[in-house]
Amino acid sequence: MNNPIRCLKEMVRLAKDKLVIADINKKRKRIMQKVHGLDGHSHSASKMSLQGVKAFLDKAGLSVKAYRAIPGTVADIVSHFTKGGLEEITVSNACAQHGCH
Repeated sequence: MNNPIRCLKEMVRLAKDKLVIADINKKRKRIMQKVHGLDGHSHSASKMSLQGVKAFLDKAGLSVKAYRAIPGTVADIVSHFTKGGLEEITVSNACAQHGCH
């Protein structure tokens, strides 16, 4: 992704209500590359961190929330989200998975 700011601006412009941005692991990255390759496209990884994305969206006046995803497909995760089934990541529970505090 050569110009993440331009991409984010376009995503914000097109979003009607919610915008989902995911941080994916190496396995999911390979799957995304295959999917984009089916129609002859490629999708490079962004050089902008999720913290940078959040900062941009905050500055644009948008509310940003992070959720702990569940294993499964994007459809599974979206379904859980719309039913209120994903845990919001907060300052108090961010380290719950690895117990660093």
